[in-house]
Amino acid sequence: PATETIMARSQCINEDDIQALLDNELSQDERNRVINLISYDQNASNRYKELIKQKNLLKLWYFFEGD
Repeated sequence: PATETIMARSQCINEDDIQALLDNELSQDERNRVINLISYDQNASNRYKELIKQKNLLKLWYFFEGD
């Protein structure tokens, strides 16, 4: 869920942070913070992987819809 907050090591991120990372919309400092948390938090890592799969499936869908 978009409102879910993931916390670890005195830091927190939410779904929007992970999606911004995937969309290359973060500053370098923000990117490093989100990547650091994803590397330490299994829930964040799992959500990141799910969103990568979702993004790749959407790319395929748009590719084939264009034909």
